[in-house]
Amino acid sequence: VRCIEALTPSSPQDADPSDLMGSWSESERILQRKGNCYRFNLITELVGMDGSGLAKLKQEAKLKGVWVLSESLQQKDRASPPLAARQLQFVGKVTEEANVKLFREQLERTLEDIHTKIADRLEKRKRKAAAAADGGGTPDNGAPR
Repeated sequence: VRCIEALTPSSPQDADPSDLMGSWSESERILQRKGNCYRFNLITELVGMDGSGLAKLKQEAKLKGVWVLSESLQQKDRASPPLAARQLQFVGKVTEEANVKLFREQLERTLEDIHTKIADRLEKRKRKAAAAADGGGTPDNGAPR
């Protein structure tokens, strides 16, 4: 399964009736884990194998607590807030109103960094596959396989 990037006109009136359009929620992509179009588990990228990703976000956004919630994610923290919807949710506990904006900015930056890392990995895979296709057709002695 590959992601389709749909070019959507700025105005619905500009769309041709035969145009194929679609939109996907990042929440849906993230909850597909490695089955998403990126082939990387974005939850693991965000949270970190040891929780360090969330700890870093918590520190940078000056949060008292931070949780990633979804109907399909099992919460280990008994103090986590209740689930408000099935989709992926980021919940931060703040002590000051100004930290709400900071949390949003840090979360956006974190997700942007994750997307950059994934794009770099995908490009590296593409280069590796191209190199294997270019030089992988002959064994060590140079004779065709």
